[in-house]
Amino acid sequence: ERRGRMTPTEGRTDQEMVALLAERGGAWEVSNALAARGKAAIGALLGGLTHPEPKVRAACALLLDHVADDRCIGALLQAMRHDPHEAVRRCAMHALVCDGCKECPLNTDVVGALIESARTDRSRAVRRRAVFYLSQQPLDARTGPALEALLAGESDAIVRKRAQGALTKAVQFPGG
Repeated sequence: ERRGRMTPTEGRTDQEMVALLAERGGAWEVSNALAARGKAAIGALLGGLTHPEPKVRAACALLLDHVADDRCIGALLQAMRHDPHEAVRRCAMHALVCDGCKECPLNTDVVGALIESARTDRSRAVRRRAVFYLSQQPLDARTGPALEALLAGESDAIVRKRAQGALTKAVQFPGG
């Protein structure tokens, strides 16, 4: 206990804590406090996806990875598709795709969203991540043609390599 000094999160609303994510120092404590609030913080975290600071938007997307439910799908898809900052798009993508941290998977077409990002995102890092995540999904009728299109038209060698690996895995293990 710090005598006479409040922690950065004491007495703060979730929205105030989200705003504190923009501050230097203390972001770790604020993130932990928001994560501890669980689903109660979802509203503030969704609001944080539109914060002016990219680091706040990225942090909110990563925190949503742990607490998101179907209410979050639209905002995460919006961030993944349209945020001007690569890190935010990657974090939103992770929050949509990763099922390991959530109580239950989100009910959305992650394969379609991943194909879209793999084909159209302006950042090769985001396209690379999208192909990697696509390779981790159960086989879908759209996956093979999308990966073949990437092999034929993608300029980035790593995206093509990952697409080839995903195709090989799909042929070797057709059930996923």
